[in-house]
Amino acid sequence: MRGKNRLNREGMTLIEMLVATAIFMIIVIVVVDLAILFNKNPEDMFRQKKLEREMDYTMEFIAQKIRTNKIDYDIYEGMVTDYLTKSWNNPSNRLYLYSNEDEHIYFAFDSNMITYYDSTGLSETLHSSDIIIDNAKFFIKPYKDPFIYDSTSGYSYNEQPRVVISLQAHHVSDTDLEYPLYLQTAITTRTYER
Repeated sequence: MRGKNRLNREGMTLIEMLVATAIFMIIVIVVVDLAILFNKNPEDMFRQKKLEREMDYTMEFIAQKIRTNKIDYDIYEGMVTDYLTKSWNNPSNRLYLYSNEDEHIYFAFDSNMITYYDSTGLSETLHSSDIIIDNAKFFIKPYKDPFIYDSTSGYSYNEQPRVVISLQAHHVSDTDLEYPLYLQTAITTRTYER
């Protein structure tokens, strides 16, 4: 009797072996899945980083032009009669600016890209062909030029002109839009006329 107890204490039972094997298999499956996930992701991460870099450049380029120029309210007034009352709810896909030297520039969102047009008529796409812009909107506030003085009512708005830019983009290889990038920022002009 004494020998039997001794044998049971020194070895493992079949149940213990099955439980240990099941735990080991679960750990192996989790590790293999993580390895596959991490081996597949570097390409996706590279494309996402490229998308982020190019969209950061695009936003900063537009922001620099907004800060150093003025919003061309005259063009917006001539485009749509009710634009000035609804521009916050009805954003534009174009942003018109002009400089102190009266040079007119604008940004346009057409055909899945953002293009910059300078005062000489030259155009430049602000991102590579690997990037597709799904949506770009420019929200302008205030609705009328705050620097125009009316002798009866004074200035129409007492706020600095600002533009809110909203962008949605993805990499051309991301066909199922698994990794879209959404960006939004508000920029005020740095020109003071009062």
